[in-house]
Amino acid sequence: MAIEVVTIRLRNWGHLSGLSVLLIDQAMHILSLVILVAIATPLLPLETVTTFGMELNPVWIALGCALIGVAFMGSIIIFEVSNIVGSDDWSQDILPYDRARVLGLLERSAALLLATMINPALVVLPFIPRVVVAIRSDATERARQMIVAAVGLAVCIAGWAFVAFVALSANSAPGS
Repeated sequence: MAIEVVTIRLRNWGHLSGLSVLLIDQAMHILSLVILVAIATPLLPLETVTTFGMELNPVWIALGCALIGVAFMGSIIIFEVSNIVGSDDWSQDILPYDRARVLGLLERSAALLLATMINPALVVLPFIPRVVVAIRSDATERARQMIVAAVGLAVCIAGWAFVAFVALSANSAPGS
């Protein structure tokens, strides 16, 4: 609740972009989770976590979190970046839940899964159709599609880096 109050006050303040408010909000949420994990680690065995009847190690949990992040938070980040750097014609107050957003969710999810499960270089593969469409479009649409592809790719690389960091940390932990 405290984080949401701060976020609402920052948004109402009017001196920050939507992207800045989003990043501050998410940083506060991540920091609070880090603090909770730091408190819980001495109390609970975190090598594996049982959820929904499945025993998961930290790498699978990280992959699940990264997938949610690149799919859903990726949409919001792309929306906010497009509002900042894009044409005034692109600027919107509310992120629509439409076909383009669903395709972006699938695009980013596929990119992260290919990068983490097969080879990191494959992160670019799902963005190729978007780039081909962009190349064949007029200049305004090409710019929009390339911004969406670039930000989506950056979000996926960040998700992959998170999963890789967790995997390296889990493999270097004592007893692994």
